[in-house]
Amino acid sequence: MDIKKLRELCEEGKDLRQVRIEFGAEDWPAEIVNEDGETLAAEMSNEDAEYFVAIHTALPEALDEIERLRSEIDGALSMLSLVQEPSCDQSAWLELAIEKLEKAREG
Repeated sequence: MDIKKLRELCEEGKDLRQVRIEFGAEDWPAEIVNEDGETLAAEMSNEDAEYFVAIHTALPEALDEIERLRSEIDGALSMLSLVQEPSCDQSAWLELAIEKLEKAREG
């Protein structure tokens, strides 16, 4: 997954975050419009419009969470690599690594 590329796409579309759905009757057709009333996407089901707006607005937060988890995992793996040192108190380092991974899982 290319997070940098996805971040660039989010940045390019940041002015589109203020969108709304104009629902059609009988679930068809819905339109996604910006705050100026300009149609960004049309002729889709109400359900599809809700999906696209939800994904568009949730992606930046999801990328933040992916990066946070990767950082936590990298830190825990770094701690685990220190366990191989002969002078290391292995049980203490393992406890710290496990604690870090549990913290990452909890968010």
